[in-house]
Amino acid sequence: MTTLTAASLSPWVNAQESPVTPSPRLVGTNAPAVLPEVVVQGQQDPGYKPEGVATPKVQTPLVDAPQTIQVVPRQVIEDQNATTLRDVLRNVPGISFQAGEGGVPAGDQMTIRGFSARTDMFVDGLRDSGGYTRDSFNVEQVEVFKGPNSVYSGRGSTGGSVNMVAKTPKLNPFYSAGLSYGSDDYYRGTFDINQPVPALAKAGIEGASFRLNGLYHDQDFTGRDWVHDNRWALNPTFAIGLGTQSRATLSYLHLQEDNLAGYGLPFVNNRNNPYGGLSAVGKIAPLPFASFLGLRDRDYEKIANDIVGLKLEHDFTETTRLLNQTRYGRTDRDSVITAPRIIRNPAADPLYGAYTLPSGRVVVGSDGALYGLNHEFQSRDQVNDILSNQTDLKTEFDTGKLSHTLLGSFEYSHETEANFLRSATAGTPFPYPAQLSNPLFPSAGDPFHPFARTGARNQAIVDAAGLSAFDTVKLSERWLFTLGVRGDVFSTTYNQRATNGVTSSLSRTDIEPTWRSGLVYKPAPHGSVYFGYGTSFNPSAEGLTLATNTAILDPELGRSYELGTKWDLFRERLSLSAALFRTDKDNYRNTDPLTGIVSTTGNARVQGIEFGVSGKVTEAWSLYGGYAFMESKLLKSSTVTTYDGIAYREEGHDINNTPSQTASLSTTYALPFRLTLGSSVFFVDKRFSNNIETQSVPGYWLQDGFLSWKGNDHVDVRLNLSNLWDREYIDRVGGGHAIPGVGRTVILSAVFKF
Repeated sequence: MTTLTAASLSPWVNAQESPVTPSPRLVGTNAPAVLPEVVVQGQQDPGYKPEGVATPKVQTPLVDAPQTIQVVPRQVIEDQNATTLRDVLRNVPGISFQAGEGGVPAGDQMTIRGFSARTDMFVDGLRDSGGYTRDSFNVEQVEVFKGPNSVYSGRGSTGGSVNMVAKTPKLNPFYSAGLSYGSDDYYRGTFDINQPVPALAKAGIEGASFRLNGLYHDQDFTGRDWVHDNRWALNPTFAIGLGTQSRATLSYLHLQEDNLAGYGLPFVNNRNNPYGGLSAVGKIAPLPFASFLGLRDRDYEKIANDIVGLKLEHDFTETTRLLNQTRYGRTDRDSVITAPRIIRNPAADPLYGAYTLPSGRVVVGSDGALYGLNHEFQSRDQVNDILSNQTDLKTEFDTGKLSHTLLGSFEYSHETEANFLRSATAGTPFPYPAQLSNPLFPSAGDPFHPFARTGARNQAIVDAAGLSAFDTVKLSERWLFTLGVRGDVFSTTYNQRATNGVTSSLSRTDIEPTWRSGLVYKPAPHGSVYFGYGTSFNPSAEGLTLATNTAILDPELGRSYELGTKWDLFRERLSLSAALFRTDKDNYRNTDPLTGIVSTTGNARVQGIEFGVSGKVTEAWSLYGGYAFMESKLLKSSTVTTYDGIAYREEGHDINNTPSQTASLSTTYALPFRLTLGSSVFFVDKRFSNNIETQSVPGYWLQDGFLSWKGNDHVDVRLNLSNLWDREYIDRVGGGHAIPGVGRTVILSAVFKF
C-alpha cells in the first residue's frame, strides 16, 4: 500500500478516508486552524510492472520468489485488446497452444515448458475445469507459475499452471463502459460498475459494495472462412466488510457461447498423396489458409459456463489471517466439429457406404488409388461439475533471530464429468456436388448424416484432498529460505455404460507427497539470486478418464531445478529476470511395441533458459516481454508409432508442441497530446505435432500495434492492429490437423469512465 495525496488519486484507485481527530485551534494566537489530516490509501496502478501474485502460498514479493513467475497485468491486457486467455498468454514465453482432438474437447489448451497444462487452470487459486474459451473481461491479472507446482495446486502442473485473478468490489465508486468495432464484423461491448452501498452501515453492515461486469462479443475472423465466435457474460459480485477485519465476497459468473469452430487444415500423412508425394508428407495440406473444411450446416459449439463462489476472510491480528473459499462450477458443452482427414479410397469409408463419389470430388494419387476427404465426426456432449473448498491460515512469528511466514492450507474438491456418446448415421448416399476450384475437398455446404446419442456414456467421479504447509524463513538481511510440503489423495471412479446399458467400472486412488524449496540470496535490497526445486505428480485419471491398461499405473512424477536471478532497477520501475531450468518427468507412460502393455518406465526432459522484462525504462517508456529457449527430449520410451508405413520409436525425439524458441516483447511510449503509441512482437519456433518428429508446422513472427488517445479523465480511444503484416501462420496444432491464426485485424475501441 502507498500513501498518496487525494489529488493524486484517479477515480480507479480503491481509496478511502481514514478518520482522524481534528487538531484544536491554538488559543491566544493568530495561527490558522489546523485542518484534520486526511490519509488516503490505495494500490497504485502497476502499469507494466506487477508487484506480486494473489495466491497466499507465495509469501514474498516477486523479486524474492525462488521460481519463475510471470504476471500479465491488466494494463498489458487492455493495451493489446487481449480478449481471451490465449491472447493474454501470447505474452508469456515457453507456452504454445494445442488444438482439440477426439478425446479432448476444444477450448483453452496449452503446453507450458513442454508439458500439457490442459487441467492446470485456476481462478483465484481454485481449479477451473471444463472446455471453454476464457474471456478477460472480468480478469485483473493473469499469473503463470513455471515448473512443477503440485505443492501449490495438487495434481498436474508439471510444466506450470495458470491463475486468473478476478475483479472484485472496491470501496470507491466507479463506472465504465467499452465499445469496440473492427474488421470482419467484430463487435464487443463491456461494462464495469462498482457501487458502494453505505446505506447498509445503518444495519451494522460496514464496507458493503457491489460490482457488476458484463460482456457481449461477436466476431468473424479475418482470413478464416465461416469461423465465428459469439459469447456473452455477466459477473455480479457483492462484498461486505471491506476495510474491516472480517470480509465476505459472493460472486457469480455466467458465460454463454454460440460458436462455429473450425479445425483448420489436415496434415498429409501418405506419400502417395496428390500434393507432391513424399515432399508433402508431414506438412499441412497446401490449401488456402482460409479454407473451412467442416460442414457449416452441421458444425456448432454451444457452451454454458456457471461459477458461484464465496470467499471469507478474517484478520485475527496484523500478522495472522484466515481465508476460506468455496466454489461450484458447471460447464455444459454441446459441440460438433469436423476434423478434416485425407483418406485413401473414400468410397470404402462407412460414411459414404457403397456410394461412388463423383470424379470431381476425388483425386488419383501416385499409387492409382482415389483420395478424398473424410468429414471426421467429432462430438462432445459433456457436462463438467466441480465443487471446491480451500482454507488458508497465514501467520508471522519469530524464533530467536529467525523470522517466519507460515501458511497452512487444506483443500477438498469433488469433480464429475459425464460424456454422452453420439454417432452419425452411415451408409446413406448423398449427391455430393463437385467443387471445381478445390476438387479434393467437399464444400462447407455439403449435406450431412443425422446424429444422435447412442445410449453410451462415460462418467468420471473424482474426490481429491490436499494438506500443505509453507514456511518462508528470513535467515538474515541477505538470505531467505522457503519450504513447502503437501500430501494429496486423488481418488477416481470411472463408469462406462455401453449402448446396451451394460456398465463397467474402473477405480484408482493415489496418495502422493510433493514439495518445493528455494534458497534466495539478496546481494542488494532490490535484487536476488536463487535456487529452487519442485515436484509434481500426474495420475492416470488426471484428465478424468481411465482405461483398463492405465488404471493400474502409478502417477507420472515431475521434478524441476531452477537457478535464476531477479532485479528491480530504475527506482524499482523495471524488473529483469533470468533463469536456467531443467524439468524431468519420471514414470513417463509408454507402450511396449510387442505386448501392447502400457507402463511407467519412460523418462522425458525439458531444459533451457528464460528471460523476462516488465515495467518502465522511463516515465514515458514501458516494456513487457520475455524469451525462452527450450531443449526437449524423450530420454526413454518404448512406444512405437507407425507413420506413412514406417515404424518410429519415440525415444530420442523431441516432445510434441514444444518449440525451441518463443519470445514476445511489448513496448509503449507516451507522446504529447495524451497519445500513447505501442507495438508487440511475438515469435514461435517450428513445432512438431507428434513425438516422432514426422509432422511439423513452421515458426512465425507476428507484430501488433496500437495508438491510444486519452481525451480526458472520462474518455479513452484506442486503435489496435493485430497481425500488422497479415502473415499466414499456424496458431494451434493437433495430432491430425493444424488451425491457422487470424489475419490482419483492425479494431477501434472507446472506453468511457466516470
